[in-house]
Amino acid sequence: MSPPDPSLAQLDTTPARPGAAPAPAVVSVQPDVTGIDRAFDYLAPGGEELPAGTIVRMPLGPRHVRGWVLGPGTGEHAASLRAIDKVLSLGPSPELVELARFGAKRYAGRLRPFLLAGSPARLVSVLASPPPTPPATAGPRDHPAGEESVRAATAQALLRGLAVLRLPPGGSRLAVVEAAIEQLGTSLLVLCPEHHDVQVLRRRLERAGLTVAVHPEDFAAAAGGGRVVLGTRAA
Repeated sequence: MSPPDPSLAQLDTTPARPGAAPAPAVVSVQPDVTGIDRAFDYLAPGGEELPAGTIVRMPLGPRHVRGWVLGPGTGEHAASLRAIDKVLSLGPSPELVELARFGAKRYAGRLRPFLLAGSPARLVSVLASPPPTPPATAGPRDHPAGEESVRAATAQALLRGLAVLRLPPGGSRLAVVEAAIEQLGTSLLVLCPEHHDVQVLRRRLERAGLTVAVHPEDFAAAAGGGRVVLGTRAA
């Protein structure tokens, strides 16, 4: 008699029992706790997979802390895993979670600060819809003297795809943003050196008729798209 084929020995042909409960979904979660730089497996509530970046609350030792779903877990020892307490909020998108992983590895840092930077300041259950009617123009038709050269230089820089634009002393940053909106549309991320600059630019853009969202206060609106998003470097 020939020996059994080992590939067939690994194939389970037992038919599934009608009404059998599906295997519970297991997700990997990074705790939002200083000093803990590893993820743990948990059972997802309701047995359904959770998107990467979802903010949840789960047990960790004797405590209950919040954390971020990083993706599917290994599924090992599922019967002994603890379950997530509650889904709290939307968080960084799956793409931002991958970017956070890259940043932590590239700069030999911890993952938690990167995830914090991409998370809302308050709990968010749903993203805002884009504005129904985007403004037809980026701002007022009459531009102050001296802004036209800045706008023209910005347009040329954007055509290059990657460029550094050096403004003269007192050069208008609003002119740079308006020129960028004309070229790229209103779904734009603008980074400012300080929070004060963000507020000044926000007022000027809103007076020009643009819909603005500030990171991280307006996380739901910013992630919804169709707005000029302003923020400091963390944005």
